[in-house]
Amino acid sequence: MFSPLVVVIIGAILVTWSYFADDRQEQVVTEAVRCFLDESAGTRIDPGVTCCSIDPLLQEQLISSLASVGVPGRVQCELVVVGGDSPEFGDGTATHRVKLVDQGRTILVLRIILGDEPSPRIIGYHVGQQQQ
Repeated sequence: MFSPLVVVIIGAILVTWSYFADDRQEQVVTEAVRCFLDESAGTRIDPGVTCCSIDPLLQEQLISSLASVGVPGRVQCELVVVGGDSPEFGDGTATHRVKLVDQGRTILVLRIILGDEPSPRIIGYHVGQQQQ
């Protein structure tokens, strides 16, 4: 029905589209988490970026945990976005994890859902071996 060349071209287009869609998702998650961290530290800079949403009770716990590991003082730590949920702590509901890395060491991992909501949602986190 289709020539092999057409099948290869369609496949290449789909792979390229999927790559750019994944890249865009990672960018949205990174910007929203950075916004949340900046806002938590009282240094929100870019009003054009939508921050992550989070349940208020979880937000209190997370801000306390961020302070205990020194993240507000390290707002410039590296954010590493990984697709999927945490194999150790997740239940399969998170679409992404964001690792906060400082000098090569992961200091905190956020579990994120990126769905139909206008912004990514933080659904949990863990520091060391404890999950919240």
